[in-house]
Amino acid sequence: MIGREDCAAVVVASGRTHRSASADGDATDAARLRHVVERVAPLVGEVVVCCRRDQRTRYARALEASDVWASADATVRFARERTPGDLMAGLAGALHETDAPYVAVLSAGGRSPGRHAVASLFASAREAGESTVPVMKGRPLPLSAVYHREDALRACGAAIAESVSHANGVVEHLDGVQHATEPADEPTWSRAASGSAATR
Repeated sequence: MIGREDCAAVVVASGRTHRSASADGDATDAARLRHVVERVAPLVGEVVVCCRRDQRTRYARALEASDVWASADATVRFARERTPGDLMAGLAGALHETDAPYVAVLSAGGRSPGRHAVASLFASAREAGESTVPVMKGRPLPLSAVYHREDALRACGAAIAESVSHANGVVEHLDGVQHATEPADEPTWSRAASGSAATR
């Protein structure tokens, strides 16, 4: 059974909601981040929040008010997105912040899997020894997935070398991946062919 010490989470929180130009939008972004961190923290040894420099203070305050920050559930740290809008570079930087072999990559700005689904993704990835990416309506969900960290770092590097900055870039460049065909609280799994062709 995979242990928490083998697991980490990267929460991508560098984007903006449609309301983020206002104080209400800022508060909404912080609340969403807090919700995702609280959901995943019991499953992992550490959480890395990937965000812009101007977001860090606001997000830190939101997390300091959370039970997760004060508890021993997980260590929380920040990784700065050095190039605004370049998700691939930001993800690579965040992955370098942890040594855990398996990393859940989640978005604070959109739908993310529940705690049970993330636990299932971790278990499936560990059993297969490779990244596990949910698929909905034929499309991979790269920001709701569990990655083998070393494989994901190589995939990020390959994507960056090709000037790919969108989230699907990491999935397209993985050497090995299995897909969850039903990204729900009780997912079923199906094996997919390794390599980028399986995601297209």
